[in-house]
Amino acid sequence: FWAALIKVVALVTFLIVGTVFLAGRFDIKGQTTGPSVIADNGGLFPTGMLSLVLVTTGVVFAYAAVELVGTAAGETENPEKVMPRAINSVIARIALFYVGSLVLLALLLPYT
Repeated sequence: FWAALIKVVALVTFLIVGTVFLAGRFDIKGQTTGPSVIADNGGLFPTGMLSLVLVTTGVVFAYAAVELVGTAAGETENPEKVMPRAINSVIARIALFYVGSLVLLALLLPYT
């Protein structure tokens, strides 16, 4: 429980700080934040797809515990009611925390 809480607090803190930097249009090492970071540096994949392939192992590691939903379903008192809600909330959390943090990183930091 505590490890998961620390992870969530860190992600929420990053999302808040990143949004403040993005909304304030601060300069980070001389580079203005926002969509111009992507457009001015060669687009989404300026050096090719190899970097995407290399970070895939980290992404797989981040989703390693998703199969525990099936284990929890076997131990739940009323799985027909509880599990659909739990699965939908996991999808929403993944979209917010992981995809949101990746979008913020892409808009804040140039690939160089």
